Amino acid sequence: SIPGAPYPNSDGFACCGWAAAAIGNFSRGGPSSWGEVFIWEGQYLLANSVALHDAQGVLVGTSTVDYGFNDVSAFLALVAEVSTTIFLINSDGSLLATSEPFIQLTQKLGGAWHAIHFTQGAHPVLSAIASTQPDLIHTQGIPEVVEMEVGGRVLFLQVAEFKERELRFLLCLTLDKRSYTRATDRQSTLVVACCSVGALLFALGVLRLVVACITAPLHRLNASMKTVSQMKFDSQDRVKHCLLPAEIAEIHTSFANMSFALNNFSKFVPAAVIEKVLSSPEGARPKLKWADITIMFTDIVDFTPLTESCDPAELLVVVGDCLQCVSLVAVNNGGTIDKYIGDCVMVFFNEPVPVPNHAFQACRSAVQHMNQLKKLHVKWARQNLPLLHLRTGIHTGAALVGTFGSSHRLNYTALGDVVNTAARLEPVNKLYGTNVILSGDVHAQLGQQLLTRYLARVRLPGKGTPTALYELVVSDCVDPQVLAETERWVRYYEAAVQAFERRNMVEARAALSDAMNHSLNDKASARLLARMANKVDDVFETLSK
Repeated sequence: SIPGAPYPNSDGFACCGWAAAAIGNFSRGGPSSWGEVFIWEGQYLLANSVALHDAQGVLVGTSTVDYGFNDVSAFLALVAEVSTTIFLINSDGSLLATSEPFIQLTQKLGGAWHAIHFTQGAHPVLSAIASTQPDLIHTQGIPEVVEMEVGGRVLFLQVAEFKERELRFLLCLTLDKRSYTRATDRQSTLVVACCSVGALLFALGVLRLVVACITAPLHRLNASMKTVSQMKFDSQDRVKHCLLPAEIAEIHTSFANMSFALNNFSKFVPAAVIEKVLSSPEGARPKLKWADITIMFTDIVDFTPLTESCDPAELLVVVGDCLQCVSLVAVNNGGTIDKYIGDCVMVFFNEPVPVPNHAFQACRSAVQHMNQLKKLHVKWARQNLPLLHLRTGIHTGAALVGTFGSSHRLNYTALGDVVNTAARLEPVNKLYGTNVILSGDVHAQLGQQLLTRYLARVRLPGKGTPTALYELVVSDCVDPQVLAETERWVRYYEAAVQAFERRNMVEARAALSDAMNHSLNDKASARLLARMANKVDDVFETLSK
C-alpha cells in the first residue's frame, strides 16, 4: 500500500483494520505491526505489516501479509482426538478457531459479518465454559486443570494464554475424563496445541525476515531506476546476486543490462534528447517546431590532405582528441551535439533544454575549445603527432527543431536558413585568416562580454542579402598592456572597414595603415587593402563556394 492511498477493498483483497492504528508507527520508521483481528467474507484474518522506506528514510509504502484463522481450525481438528475439543478465543471473547468442524464462528446480519462471542456459541462445551468461567477473557489463563460437567460427562478444562506484542489469545482445551486416566495423557494434547500456536507465531517472525530480505534489494533497484531515468549511469548499485532470491536477482540482472544498453545508446543520441522523447506521451515520431537557437559548426582545417599523408592510427588519436575537446566543452556550456559530419561537429544551443543567453554560451564554447586546442598541441608535439587546427562559424536565429526523418528512422536536428548560414560562415575563416567567425545577429547579443572585430559585410554563397561578419578574438593572455594593444588594433581595423564602406578611401587607408602596423601578418587587413587597390564598385563582397 502507499501512504495516502485508499486500501483496496475488492478483487479478493481484505480491508485491514490495522492501518489507522499502525500508520503512526510506520511514519516514525518503527518495527512491524500486528493489526486487530477482523472479518473478511466470513473468515477471521490477522494482518502483519512492515514499513517500507527509500534510501533517504522517506516512507514509500507498507508490505502487509494477512493470515487466515481457517487454517488454524483445520490444524486444531487434525491434532485433536475424538474426546478432545480445542477452542482459540480472542481477547474480546470472539471465537476465532476450533477443532469442531460444525461450530459457526461468524454470522451475517444486515449484510455485514459479525463475530460470535464464545458465550453465544451453539455448542454444549462452550456453554459449560461460559457458565463455569464467566470471567475467562479477563484472566491470564487457568494453569490448573479444572473439572466441569457437560451432558452427563465430566470434562477436564485447561486454559493457556498467549501474548505477542499487541495480540492476546486464550487456548481452551477440554478432555473427556473417562478417556484419560493419567495426567500425562491429558497434558500431551495441550502441549501439542500450544506448540502449534507457538510454531505459527515463529513462522510469522520468519516471514517478516524474509519480507525484509526481499524489500531491501527492491528499494535499491527502485533507487537505481530513478537514477537511470535521469540519464545518469555512473553510480549504479551493484547487487550481490548470491544473497537474493533467483527471481529478484534476475530482475537486477535485466535492469543492469538495460542500463548498460542505455548508457551506450546515449553516446549516439544526446541524453537530453532521450529524456525529451521518453517524457513525451506521443513517443518518437516526426515533429518539428520553431525555436530560437544558436548554431555552431566547427571543422578541422585541411583534413582531406591530412588523411592522405597521416598514419591511420595517429589520425585516429588526434581527430579523436579534437572532437572530444569540442564536444565536451559544448555540452558543458549547454550545447546539444547534433551530428558529426566527417571531421565537422554541428552543435546547437537552447534546444531541447533551454539555455539562457545561448549566443554567449556558444561563443564561450568556441573560446574554450580554441584554448584547449593549444594544450593539445603541446601534447601532440611530445608524441610526434601532427598538429590540427580548427575553424568555427556561429549564427543565431529561428530554426525548425525536432525529430525529423521517416517512420522507421528519426534524427533530432535543426533545419532552416539559420543552419545553412552557420555552415557557410565556418569556411569564410579561411579567407580572413581567422579561427572563429560570428554573424551580426550573434554579435548583437554579446554586448561587451567578449572581444570581437568587425571584418566586413559580405554576400555568402546562395545569399542575396549581405551578412555582417565578426571575428571572435580568442586570446588566453591576461597582460593588461597586451590586451589594450589588441583592442587598439581591433578599433583601427574596424575604422578602416567602416570608412571603406562609406567609400572614403583616404580615411580607410590611414586607419588600415595603423592597423597593419600593429599586426603585419593579418590576412583580413591584406584582403581589405587588395579590395581598395582594385577600386571595387560594390563594397559588399560576394563570396563563392
